[in-house]
Amino acid sequence: MGSFRRDGRGRRGAAASVSSAASFPVQSGSLVARFDASQAGTVTAVANRVSSVTNLTGPTSSAVQATGANQPAYGLTTQNGLNTLDFSGARWLVATLPAGITDLTFQVVVKIGATTVGDHVIAGNASGSVIYDVNGGVIRMVDFTGGGGLPISFADLTVTATSAHVISYRRSGAAWDAWLNSTKSVNGASTTTNAVLASFPIGNDDAASAFETFEGEICELMLYNAALSDSDVLVNQAALKAKWGTP
Repeated sequence: MGSFRRDGRGRRGAAASVSSAASFPVQSGSLVARFDASQAGTVTAVANRVSSVTNLTGPTSSAVQATGANQPAYGLTTQNGLNTLDFSGARWLVATLPAGITDLTFQVVVKIGATTVGDHVIAGNASGSVIYDVNGGVIRMVDFTGGGGLPISFADLTVTATSAHVISYRRSGAAWDAWLNSTKSVNGASTTTNAVLASFPIGNDDAASAFETFEGEICELMLYNAALSDSDVLVNQAALKAKWGTP
């Protein structure tokens, strides 16, 4: 039998439902960018080529690409029945971030290609953070120092090529952690403190040229200007896994 409540006049009515599920995405006040390929209304495309993807929340700009030859494809690839952005063939987008991001959390649903080498899924610049695909079977997280871009920390996560995965990367001061499909896989410490994340190429390491472009698909991407707790990372990971049908 259903539960009921009485209103101020003594009348019975159905009790209000209460959900114990955590909200998604968590900590929305710290979320500076969210791009979701499944939301077709946020994607501006002509003949399946994308010129802009609207940021769903926070102060980050839309992700754009004015050059037709470098525009990702849309409406041709799917994951779990949802549209994805296909970056294969030297294609990328660029967003403008708010100033002063140091501690951060990246979370991205990505399907890497089978033969790519050193291709960047998402990047900062020479003084930011980068997540990139190596040899089609590894996702590598790297923190870079400023002025020359020499790596100060990195970790490889072994993934199945051509399959979708949820990847999370958290940086807090000199400490960093990574998750693959809800499993905390690596953690460590950089040899220096954070540099400021400045640019935000998506599918490339460079905002202006085809330097190390990504051969694969991006489903959804979120960037926080804070180091999320382990539990918050896992809430988002679980929601993304269910939505996109990842392992």
